[in-house]
This record gives sequence, structure tokens and C-alpha cells, in this order.
Amino acid sequence: MGCASSKPTVVETKTKVEEDDPIKEEENDKVPPLKREKKKSKRISLYGRAKRLRRKGVSAESEQKRKERKVGSIVFEEDDAPLQTYEKDESVIKTMEAALKNHFLFANMTDVLLRELVMCFEREEFLSGDVILEQGAESTKEDKMYLVHEGTVEIFIDAKKNEIEMPQTYTLSVDAKDEPEDDPEEKKKKVKRSKFKSQLLVINSAQGKTKVAEKGPGEIFGDIALLFAGPRSASVHAQSEDLVLFSLNRRAFTKLVVKNSGGTESIRFLREIPLLHTLSDNTLGELSNRMIIEKHNHRDVVIEAGGVGDSLLIIESGHVVVRKDLPDGSQIEVMRYGRGEFIGERSLMTGQIRTADCVAEGDVQILKLMKEDFLVMKPLIHDIMKEHMIFTGLKDMPLTTDLTEDQIEVIVPLFEEDHYMEGDEVLLTGDKSDKVYIVESGEIEGVSSSGEMTKKLAFDYFSENSILDTTTSDITYTVKSDNAVCFCLHREDFEDKLGRLETVIRNNSLMAKLRKSPALAVLSESELESLQTDFQREVYEDGEVIVKQGEKGEKFYILLEGEVVVTKEDKKAKTITEVVRLSEGDQFGERALLFSETRAANVIASKEPTIVLALSRDAFEAKLGSLKEIMEAEVKAQEAKSKEVAVRFCDLELAKVLGSGQFGSVCVCKQKYTGHLYALKKIPKNMVISLGQFDHVENERDVMTKCQSPFLVRLYRAFHDYENLFMVLELVPGGELFHLLDLEGRFTESAVKFFAASVILGFRAMHSQGIVYRDLKPENLLLDAEGYLKICDFGFAKHVGSGKTFTFCGTPDYQAPEIIKRVGHSYAADYWALGVLIYELMIGDAPFTPEDDDPRGTYKNILQGNFKIPTWISNQAADIIAKLLTQAPEKRLGCGRNGIKEIMQHPWFRGFDWAKLERRKMTPPIKPQMADEFDLSNFEEVEDDSEYTRLAVKEDSEMLQRCLQDEKLWEKWDSIDAET
Repeated sequence: MGCASSKPTVVETKTKVEEDDPIKEEENDKVPPLKREKKKSKRISLYGRAKRLRRKGVSAESEQKRKERKVGSIVFEEDDAPLQTYEKDESVIKTMEAALKNHFLFANMTDVLLRELVMCFEREEFLSGDVILEQGAESTKEDKMYLVHEGTVEIFIDAKKNEIEMPQTYTLSVDAKDEPEDDPEEKKKKVKRSKFKSQLLVINSAQGKTKVAEKGPGEIFGDIALLFAGPRSASVHAQSEDLVLFSLNRRAFTKLVVKNSGGTESIRFLREIPLLHTLSDNTLGELSNRMIIEKHNHRDVVIEAGGVGDSLLIIESGHVVVRKDLPDGSQIEVMRYGRGEFIGERSLMTGQIRTADCVAEGDVQILKLMKEDFLVMKPLIHDIMKEHMIFTGLKDMPLTTDLTEDQIEVIVPLFEEDHYMEGDEVLLTGDKSDKVYIVESGEIEGVSSSGEMTKKLAFDYFSENSILDTTTSDITYTVKSDNAVCFCLHREDFEDKLGRLETVIRNNSLMAKLRKSPALAVLSESELESLQTDFQREVYEDGEVIVKQGEKGEKFYILLEGEVVVTKEDKKAKTITEVVRLSEGDQFGERALLFSETRAANVIASKEPTIVLALSRDAFEAKLGSLKEIMEAEVKAQEAKSKEVAVRFCDLELAKVLGSGQFGSVCVCKQKYTGHLYALKKIPKNMVISLGQFDHVENERDVMTKCQSPFLVRLYRAFHDYENLFMVLELVPGGELFHLLDLEGRFTESAVKFFAASVILGFRAMHSQGIVYRDLKPENLLLDAEGYLKICDFGFAKHVGSGKTFTFCGTPDYQAPEIIKRVGHSYAADYWALGVLIYELMIGDAPFTPEDDDPRGTYKNILQGNFKIPTWISNQAADIIAKLLTQAPEKRLGCGRNGIKEIMQHPWFRGFDWAKLERRKMTPPIKPQMADEFDLSNFEEVEDDSEYTRLAVKEDSEMLQRCLQDEKLWEKWDSIDAET
């Protein structure tokens, strides 16, 4: 579901990608750091503020307490009870619906869901002076949001109480029309205006509270309580004698919204299909509602040859094989379809007779969309059907069948849609053609100069040679149906994106061969890609010597075409022995990339022509450095890993307390015998249990065990004793990027590019394992001693695979719209957060945070896409930020078929050497100042409190004691006691 405003408000800058202006970029990198005023809490402005406040993550999961099961283990409290509804007059319902539609949380709800939600609001009555909400009150799952129906309420904030108890303070806004400027009685009170016209602060000296707002009929308060748990930030009192409110608790809100977003099994399945990734949840819901579920047993005929297509099938489970009859009466398997694949679309769209049987192999479940429903849905699914038809056409076309899926994804948007009427001549004999056609609908007849006729229907193509070069057509194509539509691609557009087709295909073939090369197995995909342009094409005649025995070897060869014979000459015996013959795809001379030595054999062309691709050692080393050193480094890394002695808890000595988190502490430990330093994170079990954080810490342990990358903090071991959990982590001594950002104010664009690229590589490692991160922010990014960046704190990370998750979690500044609306989120939420990070690092402030730091204002800005990009950043930077901060996740950069590569290939990263960064050969923009490896001065000072260093935290609760004793609960953690 989209937001009220689907496009970000981008002012004073161009977001269209243009060529970099070198002068502008150079000047931009010289923008001086921010000058900060020496204040400790107040924000200053968009481009300058005081010491940065550390932001805490929030989670709707952590608000639930744990309860004991009979076996002694713990789970979330189950909640399957039906929701309570309350009858209301239709006029009241309409009034409530109108009020809710104006609120950012409910603006995009369907009418059906909104009506269901309204029926869950409970009527409550209060007398003047009654306390409705008390500032600082602890959160429960029954926390409520209120809608004023009759009367008014007053909202007060006790600044002293906030200062002591509240982790974050809010300023509630009130409409300017409600300000009592002309009321004499109000003027007698002490009035203080904030910088925002709509805010009014009234000091009530008698109670020591500040009246910040009044709310009347149709207005809402307490809404943040629906999103996440936390103490109330203000007190609300009844002002009217007879006050009527309608209240909605968080349980009802969460249950209804998540239930609606999760959808049926069919909707969840449809979301997994790559082709359907751009469809909104509403469209998927309608598509699912129109589909019929069919089940077939083994060998059932799903589609019979000879019939006319009347439906589109999508396989949900099992396999369907396509079999064609042979002249002898037997059948041959020509195609096999699996989960998520389409069957019958061609026959459905063309009306052609089906020419093969489709038979179930094993038990099969399919979703069937009948023709009449397909026609109704066609306008809604037009874009995905266009993508499907173009993709299928290009794969069927012999000239383009070797394009990769990533390449096809790039050129699909380049196809234009041409419409024709009956009798129109699409292409005439003798016409010069520079574009290829794929038929979308209708019938087009082709007549050659010799009178031969062909018929082109949906999915068919013609003039395909035009993609190679401008050709002269020898066929006239005429529309025979009432109308016809073709998708057309100009050769020039193709070449602008990918280059000449012959080169693209040749490089694809080369990459396939390089991936199979044992000598190059240590290189990453991006390193292999970087070598493509360094290979030189060489052609030899039969009998010509390519490599001569005894000469110095300087080139590595891949045989593209022809054949070579490898011979060895024995000069003493005066004999030449044939060793082996090599054919297309084989490689030889790879030792030349490793060693400067003489050739041990001859390699002679034995067919004409013999074509090879040659890569010189000089060209390789100019691009990637010494292959020998790369291989040796890889071998050393593997050897070090294999020799790595498992860290024992009893061998660790406490060196220094590093910091404290929301419910744990981190200290630096040294291994007794090796002197190696580690970060040791300690988490008291009683806090894990009582705060409902079991899944949080289990997630962190599991994710760090599963995901290995130089851009993710490494977990070495996970221990537990009776009272605590311990995680032995890689020590990253350069400190937080957050702290560095606080000192610098903002970074140069080149530095931001380095940090963003590091995050992208970290995300790539996590997403490839099906894990979404969900807590990106400078506070969770660390620098190592050399200045390379690593992602830490994986408590909110979660395995989603190809599905979605609905938990409300993360840090408000960085939360994506789909997280706030609880409509389900996946990797797209991480890409949104990347856009926020690039903005904050480059500009100095998060894009959606209001100056009063009110989360409600942040959420409103996020959902409405309100942010500003200054003119002094480059057009490419503005463009990548805008594309990452796209409201609809399915349209966000990185969410296409090409995945995270879309971000890596964005023009902002043009010329960026990904291979060099992956290999840690790139010079970081900032190297932390460290006296030695024991210097931890880049971390903020934390008092060495005994709370951080003692191992026991006592807890008297019987339930907690049982959980502490439940060994099965902690089975993934190594026992410290087992070491002794």
C-alpha cells in the first residue's frame, strides 16, 4: 500500500542522473566539517547541531513478557483470543472513519479493514479532572490510543520528570487555530512559544507541569503507543465535564493490521514469485481472490493437448512436465516446470491450440486464473506481463538466448510499446530496421519477397537481426487483427546500456570460462569481471605455434574456437611427443600468471582458424596485483582458520570495560597465551527473560554464526553460565562511525561512498543467507584499526528467505514506511535504511527527523516522504538517495530482479572498484588514531562499575529461577562449567 504522498519532496536539486562535474565534485569534497556549539542536549539546525544523541532501537516483540510452560522452557505469551467489538451507530462510525483517514497510521487502510478497526474501538467516559494517561506510566500490551468524540482533553508534560525518567522527550503540536492568543485569562498565564507557530507551551506553576496542547472532537492522542512499547511521554487530563473518548488497544491494532498484511497462504506464495515482485499487496490480494486452487495426483493430465487455452496456471508445489507425442506413439519430455512458474499463458493470450500434454509429476497444487478473470486483471498486471513476455521472447531468440537474467533485467525497461490498427504495415520489404519486435497482442502477417507467409502472435518476435546491426527487411509485416501491440527495442538503446551484443555475449562466455578456471578460483565475481577487458583476442592458422617450449611464459590462454595440440620436445633424444589435444573452452599457460618461468611444452594450433583469448601477467597485476600473493594470502587465511584454537572462556582476562548497551555490557579481554584481544559481550539471563529478549539474543547468535564477511563483526564463541550469556566477538578498535560523525559533523562524498559500499557488501552477505538486518545506523557501524567498516549488533536481524516479516522494530529515524505501517517488510527495508544512512553521513542529519526529535513527527515525515536534499551534493548522490527512499518497496532501488546489484551499478558508484574494496586493497578515507592495538581511546569512556564486571545478577522470581536452570533453553550456548 502506498502512502498519502508517494514521491519524496526533493527541493533545490536535480535528481536526474547526469555526468559528474569534476570541479563540482572536487569542491564538494572540500566542504568543511560542521562547527558544533558546545551544548549537550539541544538540537541546533539542519546543518548544525550539538553533541549527537545516541538512538535506541525499538521492537514490538520486546514488549511482550515471557511465561513458563509445563516443561520449563519459555515462549511468547500466546494470544489467540478473538477481538472484542462494540456496536456503534452508523453516523458515529462514519465520523470515526473520517477522523482516522486523516491520520498517518490509517491513511492507506482499505475501507473494509478500517471499518473492522473502528468496531474494535471502545467507548469510555470521563469527568473533568480525571487522569486518562499518566506521564512515565509503564507500557503494557493493553496500551491504548484515544479518539476524542465529545469534549476536550488537556496534555501536560513535566519537564523534570522527563529529564529523570524518559529516554526521549517529545513536543506535541496543536493547530494554530487552537492557540488562545486573544483570551485574557490565558494571557495572565506565563506563555512561552517555541520556534514552531503551531506549538504552544503553557507553564502551570502550581503543578510544575507544562500544558502543551488541547485535543477536541475528531482529534487523536496516545497514537505512538500502538507502534511500540515505552513509558508515556505526557499526562492527559479530562477538561470537559462530560468527556467521551473511543479507545483502541495495541493488541487489536497489531492483530488486525498484521492479519490483513500477512494475507492468505496464496498471497504469501504469490509474493515469493520474482515476476510478481512489483505488484502491490492490494493487487496481489485481488489476484489471489480470483484464483482457484487445484490439486492433482501423480500422472494426472493438468493440460491436455488439442484444447484452447482458457486459463493461466501457476505451480504452487510439485512439478509439471510437458510431453509431446512422437510419430511412433511414444512421448518425449520437452519441458519441466516447478514452484512459481507459469503454464498456459501463450495459449490463453493467442487462442492457439495447445500442442502438448502437461502432466503432474508427484502431487501437484496449482493456482488457476480463468480467462475472464485474467482479462479483468490484465490492466493491473500489465507491467509484469510485459516483463514476462519480453523476458520469454529474448530467451527464445537465438541471438539473445545467452544474455544473463541480470542483463535482461536491465534492458526490459528500454522496450517501447507500439500500437497498430488493422491494415497497418509495421515493416515493409526494403525498409531499414534498427529495432527488434516482440508481439504483445493481435495477429501480424509476414509476407516475404518470394511470397512465403508467416503468422506472428503473442510472444513471437521478428526483425531480430536488427539488434546486431541496421538491416534491410526482406519481409513485409501487416496487422491482420482489429489491432495489435508490439514491444520494440532500438539497437542504440541496447548498446547504450550493455554495449554491442557480440561483445556482451563474448564476455558472458568468457566469464563462464573464468569461473571454471582453477587458477582463478580465489578471485571474487567482481574481480573476474574487472579482467574481461584485459583479454586480447588472437587468431592462429593451422600449425602456427602459440606457446614455444623453453621461452619465458607471460600469458594465460583460453581456447575459444578450434583445437591445439600440446607437445613436448626431448632435445637429447631428438623426439617430439604429443601430450594432449585441447578444444574449445580449455585453458593453458596459467602458470604464467604466477611465476616468471620458461614454458615446459609447445602449444600448436591444429585447426584453422584457432582463436584464443590471452591475458598477460602485466595486465593482470596492473588490475589486481600479484596472483601469487592473492593465492598465498588465501592459503594463509585458510591455514590460520584451520589452526585457529577455539577460544576458551577460562583463558580470557579482563582488560577494560568498553561500553554498555540496552541490557548488557561489553569489555575487552585478552587471551592469556596468545595476547589476542577480543570483545566480550555479557548479557544477564534474568534480563533476557524478564524483558522478553530471548529471541533477540538467539537471533544475534544465530545470524553471526551463519553470516561470514569482512564487513560483519565476527562471533568466535558463545558461552553461558548459570547467570549470564557471553559472546566472544571480534574486537573492532577504531570506534563507532557514530562517534566519528559527531566529531566531523558530516563526511565528504567520497568517504560516504566508501562507507555505503562497505554496508552494501555486508548486506549482500546477509541477504544471500536470507537474513534482513533491520537496524542500520551509525551507532551500529564500527571501524577497524585500518579504517575499514564492519556492521555490528544483529539483535533485530531475522531470517525471512523469500517471504516477509511483520515485526515493528528498528530505530525511528531509519524505519521504512512498510515497517511503520506493519504491512510486511523484507530486504527493501534495509535499502531504505541505506538511503537514510547516505543522507545522514553526507548532510549531517537524518532526513526525516524533526527538530524536536518527536518520533510521531519522524513517522509522519517518513510516511509522507517529506525530506529535502541540498543543492551542494552531486546529482548522482541526490538520485541514489531519492531512489532508495522510494515509498513503495517494490519500486525501491535494489528491489528489482537484479537485486542489490542495482545499487552497486547505480551511476553514483560509477568507477568505484568493488573488487579492491572486497580484497581490502582500497585506502579507507579515515584511519583511526591509535597508539597501538591496545589503544581503545576511540570509544567513549564508561565508568568501570561493578555491575559490568561481576558475573552474577541475583533474581528471586521463581519463574526466572526455573528458566535459569533450564539447560535445554541454553543448548546453543557452550557451557563455561564444561571447560573445568
